[in-house]
Amino acid sequence: MKLKFDPSLTYQHEAVSAVTDLFLGQATGQVSFSVPHYSDGEEPCPCANRLALGQEQLLANLQAVQFRGGLSQDSVLSKEDLNFDVEMETGTGKTYVYLRTIYELNRKYGFSKFIIVVPGIAVKESVHKFFTMTRAHFKGLYNITAESFVYDSGKLEQVRSYAAGDGIQIMIINIDAFRKSFHDPEKESKANLIHRANEKLNGRKPMELIRGTRPIVIIDEPQSVDHTLKAKEAIRSLAPLCILRYSATHREKHHLVYQLSAAQAFELGLVKQIEVAGFRAAFSDSVFLKLLGTEHTKTSIVAQVEAEVRRKQQVMRKVLSVKPGDCLGDRCLTNLSRYSGYVVETICCKPGEESVTFFNREEILTCGQSVGGADLQRKRLQIRRTVQEHLEKELRLHSIGVKVLSLFFIDRVSNYRDYDSAGYPQKGIYAIIFEEEYEKLIQNPKFRPLLNLEGISPIAPEVHNGYFAQDRKGCLKDTAGNTAEDEDVYGLIMREKERLLSFDTKLRFIFSHSALREGWDSPNVFQICTLNETCSNIKKRQEIGRGMRLCVNQNGDRVRGNDINVLTVMANESYEEFAAALQNEIAADELPTSGFFVKNAGDRLFVPQMPKGKGTEEKPGSSGIESVYFDTEQFVQNCIKEFQAKLSANLGGILYQKGRLDLSDWKIRTENTEVLQKESFAQTLPDILSFLQEKTNLTRRTIVRVLVGSNTLHLFQNNPFAYMDAAANLMADCMSRSLFTV
Repeated sequence: MKLKFDPSLTYQHEAVSAVTDLFLGQATGQVSFSVPHYSDGEEPCPCANRLALGQEQLLANLQAVQFRGGLSQDSVLSKEDLNFDVEMETGTGKTYVYLRTIYELNRKYGFSKFIIVVPGIAVKESVHKFFTMTRAHFKGLYNITAESFVYDSGKLEQVRSYAAGDGIQIMIINIDAFRKSFHDPEKESKANLIHRANEKLNGRKPMELIRGTRPIVIIDEPQSVDHTLKAKEAIRSLAPLCILRYSATHREKHHLVYQLSAAQAFELGLVKQIEVAGFRAAFSDSVFLKLLGTEHTKTSIVAQVEAEVRRKQQVMRKVLSVKPGDCLGDRCLTNLSRYSGYVVETICCKPGEESVTFFNREEILTCGQSVGGADLQRKRLQIRRTVQEHLEKELRLHSIGVKVLSLFFIDRVSNYRDYDSAGYPQKGIYAIIFEEEYEKLIQNPKFRPLLNLEGISPIAPEVHNGYFAQDRKGCLKDTAGNTAEDEDVYGLIMREKERLLSFDTKLRFIFSHSALREGWDSPNVFQICTLNETCSNIKKRQEIGRGMRLCVNQNGDRVRGNDINVLTVMANESYEEFAAALQNEIAADELPTSGFFVKNAGDRLFVPQMPKGKGTEEKPGSSGIESVYFDTEQFVQNCIKEFQAKLSANLGGILYQKGRLDLSDWKIRTENTEVLQKESFAQTLPDILSFLQEKTNLTRRTIVRVLVGSNTLHLFQNNPFAYMDAAANLMADCMSRSLFTV
């Protein structure tokens, strides 16, 4: 199959003209040249870009473009600041837009030299693949073919062809390929080859030829390209005629000429709707601990331990710094009673033997390994739910020719594919779990009809695969996504992008460590599952960006409709945490000072001035000098309502929640959130009355009235410590709304 591209989309035409109209008044074939801030004696080559417009005309054009787009108008445009921002939400076709902009700039003004600077290997391969896919499309529109190549330091003759060639010449280059430049001749051997004299170029430096073309530089994902001083210097070394910056999340603002925000993209139906499913060990009694590292300084020995902590009403994973003698249950650490028996005894910092032990506990934490918790159980649920969502969409979409793909981001390659002592590959835990869950679900009577459809296999190993970097021995390994080993895997997944969308290919479930995080996307990714053990460093919008494009059918045509285009994100955190993080990112990018979100008035805490005599609760053991006044009867009734409303819904081992994020009317809304799965863990019952009395300073009689009246003690039997923590917090919350101390 071949993907098809629609040349008539209005918003893309607007994005293209926002750039081309900056040069209105520029006549094709002008011979004058004016970029005086690059006056190092270099002469532009005969085929160089030439700019004849003065600063006043450029500023007037910029202001006209901004006014037309409803953007703030800049009052100043300096010769040293020809940087223009194009902001387009992920999945709306920014690569298509800037490639078409190249053709239009050439058609209208004769500009012919372009450099596309990308942040890493993945984006480089993605852009190069896109050029191949659209070559015939643009040939039909413009009756010319752009010459493009990926810069390779081993093929420097390509730079000569780029500089001397007529017609549209496009170089795609990774920022790392020219960031190391040294002005000191004695250190030249440490510079990138692009900055060194080369015999094949008659002793000239490749960068000298490039600078002579005065290229128009296009930066793809500038927040990842020139975010350092060294990278900015590298961009300037190209001697650009101007710089065009394309991103959904600009971090540094320049002259904004076009904006298609997340909200606008959703409103126009240009991207998939987002559905978030969250997993969390809600109020679990199980203790989770993971040692991430140890450190021995001159003054102390500390360990970085990941644990579950309570912050306000949420239980979440956090990395804590602990030292010998620390009790993990303290308020300043986890603030959870289940950790009260974990007091750090020893911390070993010896390389290769890092560990933590606890007083009177058998557990020994070793570096990188976790103990306790419902972590693996949660990941099994994530995988199961992802497969289930996948198969349900296959049932709906196969008949209209849409193949469904699911993408898993994992924390370690070894969790998907490992090696035994002899070096032979074997399945990791995630692969084992996936195959178990897939083969169970595909035989479910609900999904059996799928087995009669084209390309769907009941054999689990045929439907999943991993894309990871390999070392010289062919073994898969963890990388950051920007190593030489990543080149091959990127080439594989990029070049087979179209075949992956065909029913002829059985592969439907893709596992990746870092290879597919940035630069790769597929229109038919409908599920994204994050199996990372720790909080991901990747931005939420980058994660979901891998599946934001509208899907295509077997003919390569886009299939539109919100009932079809729904991306389900299986988050490795709670539903609320994921939604909040996504909201914060979009709010920061789009409306940084507008009060983007409306806070629930019911969240406000207040202290009413209660009259004396309504009721008192004396602190046990106190002298009676300090008393807390409030209406005891009303307090008990409020607590009962809170217990019934919140404990019965939330108390459990692992909760599965799912809801829709909606960006219409400039707000993010969640709808149809429900608890779909709940699992509990039985334990020996502790002394709850003494615990709550110590935490709240309430009398035992009042505590008993709340516990019995709420009719929730059966939950205490299932999850004793979790129930106690939740009860203490709910009581404290009710008290904070009505306390009056004298």
